[in-house]
Amino acid sequence: MDRMKTFLMYAVMVIVCYFGSNTLIYAGINTIYEDIANYQFVDNNQFEIKINEAKATSVNGYIKGTVKNNSNLNMKEQYLKIDFFSKRNVNLGTKYIKIENLKAKQTVDFNLDFKLSNVSYYVITTTNKI
Repeated sequence: MDRMKTFLMYAVMVIVCYFGSNTLIYAGINTIYEDIANYQFVDNNQFEIKINEAKATSVNGYIKGTVKNNSNLNMKEQYLKIDFFSKRNVNLGTKYIKIENLKAKQTVDFNLDFKLSNVSYYVITTTNKI
């Protein structure tokens, strides 16, 4: 019986350590991300872009949002061009998101992960070629 209690005690300790370490890792990673509040969308009256979440650390980040086709035409192949800038207006890089077969008045979600350092703001434009 003592052996069963010891086994049960070890099992409880492993489970507590597992959940405790996962909680600390999750809290540690999510607290280093900061919001990127500044962005600019160069409007062409065909698309409505809504940014749901944009966060960055000193080495990487992500942007989540939606694109809506406001025109009455179906878009075969379009790209969202996102230019990333530092505080001193230095272009750190450009990323493209391909949007294909977007029907009239349809909305699609997009997600972009980037590995750029010290992003302060970004500019979104739409184009039909890279």
